[in-house]
Amino acid sequence: MYATRKSAWRRQLLLPLSQVSIRVGCCSLYGPLILFLLLIPPLVLVWPGLVPLKLFQLWGWWGNLLDIARLFWPIPAIGLLLTLINIPVIRRRADIVLAGDSSILSGIWAGVWEELVFRWLLFYGALLCIPLANILTFGLLQWFYSTILGPLADFVTFHQLHAYLFSNQYGWVVGMAIISTNGGFRDGHSYQGPMGWAWSWFCGMFLFLMMFRYGLFAAIFAHSCYNLCVMTLAWLIARQRMTPDEARVLYDRRLEALQSSQRQIVSNTSVSLKGIVEQDSPDTISSDNENPTS
Repeated sequence: MYATRKSAWRRQLLLPLSQVSIRVGCCSLYGPLILFLLLIPPLVLVWPGLVPLKLFQLWGWWGNLLDIARLFWPIPAIGLLLTLINIPVIRRRADIVLAGDSSILSGIWAGVWEELVFRWLLFYGALLCIPLANILTFGLLQWFYSTILGPLADFVTFHQLHAYLFSNQYGWVVGMAIISTNGGFRDGHSYQGPMGWAWSWFCGMFLFLMMFRYGLFAAIFAHSCYNLCVMTLAWLIARQRMTPDEARVLYDRRLEALQSSQRQIVSNTSVSLKGIVEQDSPDTISSDNENPTS
């Protein structure tokens, strides 16, 4: 029994890093990425010349609330319109939207964590990696950005980020880091469907604009306010009295989720029991007894 417990403890201690994950707003961060993100701040602090921006250069709140509101108001307005367009989808997925009143609060916190991850850590990670990738591609990455990707992003964002996408002060790397990081932000919202996927890209670019003009804290404020507005409206729509057809769809969804959860529990239990049987096999026990100090 002691040998079995020691073997199980050893396996837990050596759990592969790839199996570690943390949920941050719209996406899950896995072990290698978490490790990379933790290494970014000390790297930039020790070697500030690695990136064109200081580590905390964009931390702050500049400008007054009225200026921020003037820049911000079209985003929640369009978000609320898209929410109204998606009323049938929200009604069908009412069980998810109404997953506790804390879902609105979690949306506000998502605005904080997603900004810290995408607009700061991943953005600085891209600033570190892009020059290396450009060297490995013999300058092809810079050519692709300067000729195709950068002008296209500048056009579809109505040239609002032109000063940052083609910055004379920081160079093309900052613009490429904005677009590549925002691609991850967009893909993290792919669960919202094609419309939400595309709209998330524009929202992410707007939040970069907000950060460069008014600071990271202003971007966090804007993101949290957007989530509050949109998720509150979705919550109110989902709370409306259901029709018989909607109730039937919701019942089927919950039943399917329950059956899926039960199948997963059975599968996990079978795997655990199989592992215990293998641990208690005569070969395993004899092997542990031969190496009592390992």
